[in-house]
Amino acid sequence: MKTLRRLLTSLLCFVLVVANGWLLNLEVMSMPTDHASPAANTQKPPANTQKPPDAPDNTISVTINDQEVVFADQLPVIIDGRTLVPVRGVFEALGFKVSWDDDTRTAVLTKYDYEVCISVGSNTFNTNGIDYTLDVPAQIINGRTMVPLRLPLESVGYKLDWLSTTHTITISPVAPSAPEQTSPPTTSESPRPNTVPQPPNTVPPPPNTVSPPPITVPQPPNTVPLPTYEFANINAILNGSPLKTYDSSFIRINNVTLVSLIMLAENLDVNIELIVETKTLVITRGGASSKTTVRIAIDDTAPTINGEVMSIYQPAIVTQEGRTYIPLHFIIEAFGGVVVWDENTQTETITLVT
Repeated sequence: MKTLRRLLTSLLCFVLVVANGWLLNLEVMSMPTDHASPAANTQKPPANTQKPPDAPDNTISVTINDQEVVFADQLPVIIDGRTLVPVRGVFEALGFKVSWDDDTRTAVLTKYDYEVCISVGSNTFNTNGIDYTLDVPAQIINGRTMVPLRLPLESVGYKLDWLSTTHTITISPVAPSAPEQTSPPTTSESPRPNTVPQPPNTVPPPPNTVSPPPITVPQPPNTVPLPTYEFANINAILNGSPLKTYDSSFIRINNVTLVSLIMLAENLDVNIELIVETKTLVITRGGASSKTTVRIAIDDTAPTINGEVMSIYQPAIVTQEGRTYIPLHFIIEAFGGVVVWDENTQTETITLVT
């Protein structure tokens, strides 16, 4: 009997517990939503349809006379705050011949009368025998010789500008500077004629006499010193044949060979014209369809080839003897030829399509 009573009591308690839980759940479900306990947010947030802003483009471009240089593989990079650019890509675009000396790990760049030697791992490079110091040594990245450009370019007559807004290096030839002009001092007096003062003439001139010729003041001689040069006993070979040379056929200045106009006219099919007013030589070669015109002024380092401004290290000069000489490598390469200098035999070997 007691067992039956306990069983009924336990059953009644179970029913009361279940009923209480059901009522509590029903009350929760009937509560307003703004008082409901927060449920887990199982919905995915809406996709961000707005495109994130592009990351800044740090690619460095190089332009030469507004034409962009296309690099085959390795692009310019910034190391230690300095921009390093592939030597071959830039200098070949400027018309230089680029060769590599594997023994000395040196890039050799040649054009006209320029020779630039850049050694990997060195803080210095050499242009026509003059050493320059680099901020960052030349180095090899992905098989390409990389170098800071500014000094090597300036050493061969080009200037470099950096556009930070577009990460662009612009290269252009240095324009020849115009001679500085000085204005005469302003005075309230009228300018005096350029005459030598004469003692007062106390004797009146006879009537109907012819006036004496004007008196001119001798001008001081040109005090600008001529560059140091020496007549060079150089052997010259043109398309495999030795040329007849004279003692005055060539001179050497700053390790650059200059050829006389007489030597040039005797051995090349060229036409030479001198514009006296501007001291400019106009040298032409070729027919109407392939004519090349070179304009080179005395003491000017910015000659032109078919109107395009170039840059040379050693300009044309007129010696004290009155002979005119122009850079041999420049004039031959301007006409599409190649010149190779052999220091040991003192020989200039010229290859030129006739």
